[in-house]
Amino acid sequence: MGEKRALLAEQDAQIRKLMCDGTPDELKLPFALWSRQAVRQLILGCFGIELRPQGEGKYLVRWGLTPQKPIRRAYEQSPPAGKTWLEETYPDIARRAKGDLKKATVSHLRRLLNSPNASCATSSIPSSMMPRNISSLVSDQ
Repeated sequence: MGEKRALLAEQDAQIRKLMCDGTPDELKLPFALWSRQAVRQLILGCFGIELRPQGEGKYLVRWGLTPQKPIRRAYEQSPPAGKTWLEETYPDIARRAKGDLKKATVSHLRRLLNSPNASCATSSIPSSMMPRNISSLVSDQ
């Protein structure tokens, strides 16, 4: 004899789709990741069905969603090499990047100022404000 499931096949598929398509917080649930409690609230909100904790766990296992334990350390991790990189290599990379950024900024400004469309090179004023005697504006040097 098989166990009696709380969700119909269509409900099961709908819950799985909701879980695969988004996160609990996107569905207005107060969780960042899917957990038994998040699944319980989703099913309760969608169908008014309250599952027991064992039922939640069985559905998660059935859907291939099992709790994952985070890996503590990478297998290839080498603390001495990491320390060397952080103390010697990274500061050099950061210094060069800062210098490149400064050069790029100066170069970019020069191009902007020398371009024919540079707004600081020309300006427009109404003709009524134009001086009548332009030669008075030019100084004799």
